Amino acid sequence: MAKVCMIQFGASRFLTRVDREAKTLAATGHHVRLLAIAGRGAPLAEEREGYTIQRIRVRSRGLPNWRILWPLRTWEPCARMLWRGWRARADIYDVRDLEPLAVGWLLARLRRAKLIYSSDELCLDRRDLEDEPVWKRRLYGAYERFFIQRADVVIVTDRYHGKALEERYPGVRPIVVRNVSEVVKRLPKKVKLPELDGQGLRVLIYQGILAPGRGLEEIIRSLEQLEECALLVVGTGPLAHDLLLLAEDLRVADRVVFRDSVPFGELLRYMAAADAGMVLTQDSCRSDFLAAPKKFYEYLMLGVPVVASDFPELRELVTEYAVGTLVDDPSDPSGVARAVRAMFANSQTYQQMCKNARKVALKRFNWDIEKKGLLVAFDRALGSNH
Repeated sequence: MAKVCMIQFGASRFLTRVDREAKTLAATGHHVRLLAIAGRGAPLAEEREGYTIQRIRVRSRGLPNWRILWPLRTWEPCARMLWRGWRARADIYDVRDLEPLAVGWLLARLRRAKLIYSSDELCLDRRDLEDEPVWKRRLYGAYERFFIQRADVVIVTDRYHGKALEERYPGVRPIVVRNVSEVVKRLPKKVKLPELDGQGLRVLIYQGILAPGRGLEEIIRSLEQLEECALLVVGTGPLAHDLLLLAEDLRVADRVVFRDSVPFGELLRYMAAADAGMVLTQDSCRSDFLAAPKKFYEYLMLGVPVVASDFPELRELVTEYAVGTLVDDPSDPSGVARAVRAMFANSQTYQQMCKNARKVALKRFNWDIEKKGLLVAFDRALGSNH
C-alpha cells in the first residue's frame, strides 16, 4: 500500500470531506498523513481513526494584512508545507484545491511520486475570485492550467464541474467523487421543536453556514406567502443576527426556529423532523451554479424531498429521480413560495417524493458507493506514467 500525503492550505480544524476520504484510504491499507495550516485552538498533531493530522503554524498569518507583507504571508506557508511534505516521503501527494497545487507538484517531482489534484470547487469561478481584477484572474488561470495538466489524476465533486474543467483544459479527464452522505440505515427519532408544537405547520429546513449566497433571506421572505409553513435553521454564521431581525421585521419570527450547529448525529434528528430540505444556492458564482452541495444528499438520505435551485447539477438530479421541486429564480421569494406549494399540493405525489429520496440515497448516492471512485482514482494514480 502507498504512503499518501494530503495537503490543505485551509486553516479549518475539521473538514468532513477530507476526513472521510482520509479514513477511507486508511481503511484500505494506505498510510495517510494530512498536512494543514494550524487554526486557532487546534492541536498541532492529532491521530484520527487510522490517519495522522499535522498542523503547521504560520506566524505571518498574525501580521497586518498590508500589501508590503504579502510576499511573506504567501511564501511562508508554502515553504513550511514543502518541508513537511518532503519529510513525509509520500508515494502520492493529494492536493486539496488550487492554492497548494504548486507545492504538491514540486514535492511529487522531488520525490518521484504521483500528484492528485482534488478540485472541490471550480477554483477560478469561486465567489472570491470573480470580483478580482482581470490580471489576477488570468494569473490564477495560467497557474491552474500549468499544474492541472501535470497532475496524474484530477478529482471533482460534481459532474458539471468535471465537464467545465474538460472544456477549459483539453486532455484533462476528471474522476467524479460526489460529496454525498454516509449511509444512515435506520431513520433517527425526530427532534422536538417546542416553538412549533400544536400548530400543524409544514417544516422547511436549512442546515449549514449562515452566509450570503445560500438563499436564506429569500426563504424567510417566502414565509409571508406560506402561512402553512415554518422554517428551521440549523447552523451559525455571519448572517445569523440579520436573519433574526429580518424574521421579526416581516412578522414571521414565530415561525422561524434557530438552532446552533450540532454534531452530525444530532443534525440527523433535525433533518428527520423536516418536511422539505431547502437547497436554494444563489447564482453568485459559476462554481456554486454547477454544484450540488452535501446537504442535498443528506436530505435525500433522511427521506426528505428538496426544494432546489433550477441549476444544471441540481436540476438533473431532482428531475431524474423525482425527489423534489425546482425554483426557476432562487432570488425571488415568490418563486420559492410557488415551489414549496407545488411540493405539498398533492399528498400522494409528496409521499412518493419521500420514498424516492430515501431509495436513491440508499442505492446510489451514499459514501459506500461513491468511495469506490476515490479508490479507483488512487489506483489510477499509482499506475500512471504521466
